[in-house]
Amino acid sequence: MHRDAFVLAQAGLLAGRTVTTHGEDQAKLAWPFPDLRVVSGQPRVEEDHIVTSGGIGAGIDMSLHPVLRVPPELAADTARHMEYRWEGNLA
Repeated sequence: MHRDAFVLAQAGLLAGRTVTTHGEDQAKLAWPFPDLRVVSGQPRVEEDHIVTSGGIGAGIDMSLHPVLRVPPELAADTARHMEYRWEGNLA
């Protein structure tokens, strides 16, 4: 089970937010936390300063997402160093 969103939800950090998690766990996340808007079909969701992702590949994209801010071209270089096949669509 992709636990990061669950830990954040239990800590109250996701209250009232739109989030995602692995497709197999979305209903498991939505049930105990009815105030969350758990979305499917999006590998990564960012709301305010919190980013959640749907799985391992999406988690890698999520980890590269902040790199776009310092400056954007650094994301491609970071992905190359990770030997991660990045399509350049972290928007």
